[in-house]
Amino acid sequence: MADYLEESGRPDDGPVASDPDRATARWHRFATELVKVNLSVAAASLDSLNCKDLPSEEMIEAAERTLTQRMEDALARARADRQVSEDLTGERFFLGLLTVSRPLMSQERWLLPGQEDWMLRTYLRGLRPQG
Repeated sequence: MADYLEESGRPDDGPVASDPDRATARWHRFATELVKVNLSVAAASLDSLNCKDLPSEEMIEAAERTLTQRMEDALARARADRQVSEDLTGERFFLGLLTVSRPLMSQERWLLPGQEDWMLRTYLRGLRPQG
């Protein structure tokens, strides 16, 4: 997430709406990196843990606040780059990303190679402002 916000090794040139291909590539890279974390599997695995195995409620809340703030920072940049609509919230983006990045069954991968990337690209296109 930090790379998207700061573009390590490159000066921050602010919004790149004048170069939509570059903005789109940067936004897609950001989303792809989030998907690589395997968020949907991580979220589903939390359901199988006993309460005693979880970190303290304070730690979980602090982590959620940090993640929410970083997501809002990333969305602010994406809005400036005209990659997402103004009304998109971090929660909606994150839940949608969890949904489209769920692991496919091996049969689905075999029948539709590249399906994961197609679903991600379709989702990201659908988030763009209209008009």
